[in-house]
Amino acid sequence: MRGALVKISDVFYEDCTDDKAIGIAIYIRTFIKYAQGIVFTCWSLGEENKAVIIGENVIQSNVLIPSNKKYNWIPETIRTIYYIWLKLKEISYQKDAIIFHSTSYFWPYLFRKKITPAILIIHGTNMPITRMAVGRRKAFFVSCSDGFAIKKADRVILVSKEGLNYYQNKYPKYMSKMRFSPTFVDNSVFYAEALEKSKAQLELKGKTVLCYVGRLATQKKVALILCIFKQILMKRNDCFLCIVGDGPDREKLARLTKELKIENNIHFYGNVSHQEVRVFYNASVLSFTLSYWEGTAKTILESLACGTPVIASDVADNRQIITNGKDGFVLDSDDEGKGAEYAVKIMDNYDQFSKNALDKGKGYYASAIVPKIIQEIKSVIEK
Repeated sequence: MRGALVKISDVFYEDCTDDKAIGIAIYIRTFIKYAQGIVFTCWSLGEENKAVIIGENVIQSNVLIPSNKKYNWIPETIRTIYYIWLKLKEISYQKDAIIFHSTSYFWPYLFRKKITPAILIIHGTNMPITRMAVGRRKAFFVSCSDGFAIKKADRVILVSKEGLNYYQNKYPKYMSKMRFSPTFVDNSVFYAEALEKSKAQLELKGKTVLCYVGRLATQKKVALILCIFKQILMKRNDCFLCIVGDGPDREKLARLTKELKIENNIHFYGNVSHQEVRVFYNASVLSFTLSYWEGTAKTILESLACGTPVIASDVADNRQIITNGKDGFVLDSDDEGKGAEYAVKIMDNYDQFSKNALDKGKGYYASAIVPKIIQEIKSVIEK
């Protein structure tokens, strides 16, 4: 195996070849970019098979699920399971391993023999999130999928310590299969640049900039961020909040800014490229991630990689990532006053907080983490 090219199929519903990929798709894209000596074939939703360059790697992107609107009424998960079952021999053909990014993708192994090592990467903690987000029926389906997939997988990689603890407690029989490997950030995209230079790029010279990056949806508690920002303005009236991203709550949040009378100190920028997101982090003295729930919040890691301290909610791995009073703060309630107090402390001691944030962010560089995951996969193949 040493010195030989490893051939891997990577299976996930969303297309990771798009440079505007988000969520798990951007995890896959970054993983491929930093995986040396690996020949990838990606299987996802699409219209045609194609060769794509990601970083220095040329990968084959194959259609797993035809983008046929006629069948869009069928749930995404069911369609994906069906096509994995249909194409499993092709997905496995002449491959050293298959990486799956959902436990539900293992159901085809009820009917097909597993001939190629299967690696499961779990992005978060499925059951608590599912109960809150989609109800008991899907929670039951996910629970069944978890149990079956962890039994069938040759290795289970968890990107969240909360997830590792959850699955080790629930499936102690399979603890030996489980490994923790934190999610990572593309350090060729997210890195520190001068604060004033970045503010100038946004035409915000003379302002103390704060930012939120992410979807504008209830889960993200952007309304709480706006209320905290109002409290901040009562203490520091030179502040300006950049809202980067889009979503179903945008109009409602825009109305809230007017109700709070803070609309002149806020701008909604909508969706921007990853390179542009870096400018917002680097122009900001702090960023907010106050979601009701997360797997591991990529926005926290991106912010830290740019040397920007974070105020985060007390969910998932946030408390393991953020060190209170050093590189940010974990807000353990929806206390607007406390959130504003934390923000002012960061602004008053920005240089030290920023240095600590950058030091912390380096621990999540893809260039350091991805090679370790590759070694883990190779160890499974060798067995």
